[in-house]
Amino acid sequence: MSILQAREYLKAGQLEKAMQVAQAIADNKGKDLFLADIAYEYAKAGQSDRALQIVEKYITIAKTRC
Repeated sequence: MSILQAREYLKAGQLEKAMQVAQAIADNKGKDLFLADIAYEYAKAGQSDRALQIVEKYITIAKTRC
């Protein structure tokens, strides 16, 4: 699985599938930014609770890079 595959799911509006693929990606370098993209799409869809959960994961990953 790759970020490119996850982006295709995101473009198709398949947010949960994009999230599943993103979680399977070992490279945190691109993964954290992609999680922010997924969270944004959830927020746009009115699912702010789900967006917040994803942002929290993003922050956790970002902290490990500092």
